[in-house]
Amino acid sequence: MLFLTATYAVLLGLVAADCPPYWSFLAQDNLCYSVVSTAGSYGQAVRTCEASDGDVVKISDAFTNQAILQATKSLPDTPLYIGVERQSNGQWTYSDGSALTYSNWDAGEPRNSSNNCAVIVPPNAKWASADCNAYNGFVCSKSSDPNPCPKQWFYSTVTGFCYYLKDYTMSDGKTWDMADPTEAEVRCRMMHTKAHLASVHDAIEQQVLFDLIKTSNMLNATNAPSFTNGCTASYAWTGLIWKQSAGNFSWTDGTPYDFAPSIYKFSQDTYYAMINDASCNGKWWGSFGIVTNSGARYICKIDPKNL
Repeated sequence: MLFLTATYAVLLGLVAADCPPYWSFLAQDNLCYSVVSTAGSYGQAVRTCEASDGDVVKISDAFTNQAILQATKSLPDTPLYIGVERQSNGQWTYSDGSALTYSNWDAGEPRNSSNNCAVIVPPNAKWASADCNAYNGFVCSKSSDPNPCPKQWFYSTVTGFCYYLKDYTMSDGKTWDMADPTEAEVRCRMMHTKAHLASVHDAIEQQVLFDLIKTSNMLNATNAPSFTNGCTASYAWTGLIWKQSAGNFSWTDGTPYDFAPSIYKFSQDTYYAMINDASCNGKWWGSFGIVTNSGARYICKIDPKNL
């Protein structure tokens, strides 16, 4: 088994503060780049780049090709995978299937053979076809647009907050895992000490969350536990609580209750969740008066300034 143990990165233009450590910035493409000299197959290159929320580099013009040449000068004669592949029809495209807008094939390349991947070869940055199973270095790239949220969290440019949707999971492979709102709040806090179940402070943020949790045809879902149904189980817990003893609404994150969704309160502590599914009568807030009522989903929220 091959382990990728070292990453080698060099400056590709101006250093940008929003590129991660060991990644460098190329202003022309507004992308961050990392040159990985430890060898792996093309499949391993793809997985490694994806693990960093990137892709094997897509060279779209001569400027980018030249920048990579400068980055790889200290790696003479080391082929590096790029995001170019031969499709089943024999055409060479970018790895996302789009047509090449630029190429820099060496003389006699690409060879008409079983080589279905491509490498860039220092010191002249010419391209060559390669066996996808051959061990080569590779170049990863990803957007330099800042996403201040942890991995798997959703950042809303509208609200400026990070959200995490714990979606349907099935530990037994058959039935949705459920959580009551108290447990859901604890799980949010376990993800980050300053994360909580989501609070909602205006109609815009409410719509952001409705969009985040949207599902389809949960009425006919067969994975809900026997004590409930697909629609009821599909509600996503928020941090809104009606405290009967105090006689007021509150959010678990301690922020003000300054937006009143269309909800109902019982004559006991009441917990609130959201759903957005046409088969379950559309977009709703659900009111639950018994803490043991469980949902399959919940929404966590954190201010990225607290990360």
